[in-house]
Amino acid sequence: MNARIEDLIFEGRNKAYGAYDIRQKYGRHVGIATAIAISLLVLALLTPMIIDKLTPEEPVMVVPDKIVTVNELADAPPLDETKPPPPPMDIPEPPKVIQFVPPVVTTEIVEEDPPTIEEIKTTPTSSTPSEGTEINYSPPAEEIKVIEQPKEDNTIYEFADELPKFKGDYQSYLQDHIQYPPQASENNIQGTVYLELLVGKDGAIQDVKIKKDIGGGCGKEAERVVRQMPAWEPGKQNGRSVSVRMTIPVKFVLQ
Repeated sequence: MNARIEDLIFEGRNKAYGAYDIRQKYGRHVGIATAIAISLLVLALLTPMIIDKLTPEEPVMVVPDKIVTVNELADAPPLDETKPPPPPMDIPEPPKVIQFVPPVVTTEIVEEDPPTIEEIKTTPTSSTPSEGTEINYSPPAEEIKVIEQPKEDNTIYEFADELPKFKGDYQSYLQDHIQYPPQASENNIQGTVYLELLVGKDGAIQDVKIKKDIGGGCGKEAERVVRQMPAWEPGKQNGRSVSVRMTIPVKFVLQ
């Protein structure tokens, strides 16, 4: 009647095995662990109070009758009557103001003799140099700038700031001008032909080559149509028209 569950489990078995011993001591181990956990919790709660009790308080010095608040001001020191007063300051005299004198209006006609022609000729002016003075001006070297004409760019570019563009609808032009080769049509040949060409500075198509052919005469037909294309909008590099080499696709699809 007093048998425990581990006695029933290990009945007729080797009880020297470690599991039986662990089950026998399980309750004691749980009790010890619970006691340790409660002790650590209580110690953590009481630690601030213990530190506060063990820390000595700093003494506060109180000086009686010497408390000065913010709103109270100390009295001014007494004046020393034996000390002579400071000398008076020298105040400068104010500047004299010239009063405006109103003009005198008279009815008398004041006549002044105009200068003669000889006096006018001998009097130098700011716009005419005096006699015997030569004006020679040579600009400094920094002001002399030689404007060079831009050199013609004959470089063939693979990439440019602005690539050449076909004037109009590229696909519609190909559909209107390509004649499907009979050999390709009979053998149901379809695909994309790639052509390499050079678009000159004036937009003219030059140096057309078949880069990838699908057979059946499609490459030759695509080359023929592209050679007859009107001028494109040329490519531009730094705002100037340049020659650009590019690759274009030509699709062959049976309807």
